[in-house]
Amino acid sequence: MYVFREQGTPELGDARCLCMCVFDFTVEVEQIPPAVIQVRVERDVTDSEDGPQVVYEGTLDMRDGSGSIEIDPTDEEPWCGGMDPT
Repeated sequence: MYVFREQGTPELGDARCLCMCVFDFTVEVEQIPPAVIQVRVERDVTDSEDGPQVVYEGTLDMRDGSGSIEIDPTDEEPWCGGMDPT
């Protein structure tokens, strides 16, 4: 199993923005076999008392040389999604 750990830490000690921002998380890893692999994504929000949380566990098809997982497609409108870029 491949485990990816994402860590969220406030930049200025304990100061954290309270907005509902949505972002993409991309990882590039070399030397993964061209097969269906087991994957787990963990998120650790360091100023939370919950500790690391598993946000995805499943498979990823790497037979074409790359793969992707959409963990949460929720649009957090009006904060970061559905906005007119013009």
